[in-house]
Amino acid sequence: MVTSVLITTEGTYPYSHGGVSVWCDQLIRRLSRVHFHVFAIVASPKNPLRFDLPQNVVSCRPFPLWGTSMPGLQHAQVSISFQRSLRTSRRVIEDRFLTPFRDVLRCFLVRGAPVEPLGEALLALQVYFEEYDYPTTMHSELAWSAFLQASRRWLHGDQQLNLEEATTCMRWLVRYLGILTVPQPAVDLVHGSMTGLAGVPGVLAKLRHNTPYLVTEHGIYLRELYLALNRTNYTINCRRFLLSLNEAVVRMNYHYADQITSLGDFNRDWQLRLGASPAKTVFVANGVDPARFA
Repeated sequence: MVTSVLITTEGTYPYSHGGVSVWCDQLIRRLSRVHFHVFAIVASPKNPLRFDLPQNVVSCRPFPLWGTSMPGLQHAQVSISFQRSLRTSRRVIEDRFLTPFRDVLRCFLVRGAPVEPLGEALLALQVYFEEYDYPTTMHSELAWSAFLQASRRWLHGDQQLNLEEATTCMRWLVRYLGILTVPQPAVDLVHGSMTGLAGVPGVLAKLRHNTPYLVTEHGIYLRELYLALNRTNYTINCRRFLLSLNEAVVRMNYHYADQITSLGDFNRDWQLRLGASPAKTVFVANGVDPARFA
């Protein structure tokens, strides 16, 4: 039986060049007897392929966060989308969506909240969106009101969002949670090339099918986000929201991963600080051929 692996990326292979992309390409090519499915988070649907995919890549699905008219996965058949939208009534949203959505919001807004409720709530939302329409739900007055109520409840003092900040943060959230609408293939292993949003499919596969989940980190996703946000013009409250959201997702990735690889002690210290179990972390250095430098 052929082993199948879902490898998840964000902003790298096979739609961008760089060190992580080269690593993904080398890994896939050298494991030529393994069937790989690639799930790639990209900034835009216009991102072209930058790598020739080898024969053992049996599927490659890009997921654009931005640049589409509607968030989430859009069905090719208009009739299917229309029927899903009709099914997504106010009553359905109230009964089946709001509770896990509020749980997700609490985990995103409360720094240091337990990560298991976040994983369970994301799984519940994934199941919900298999039947009901994502844009209709997320653009509903009920979802917007739930977000405002959660932000007023869990954010205090100078962290309270004004209307413009709340609108910006809700737009981010609508785009990010769209990953829950993308069906993933049944595989023997999920291999995340980084934590963050790209690791969500691994967490969901672990919870839903007990699929082993491996994380290989070259840099530290959250540390790089700290540095990137420092160069933006977002307000301090919007930055806090993005950091809190991504920290919760990163901690969730570390919690559910079966093994976490690190390039060195500096990175491992960050992983441990963010909740990774020492027993799960493995040191794997970048390979260097010493003969080339003799």
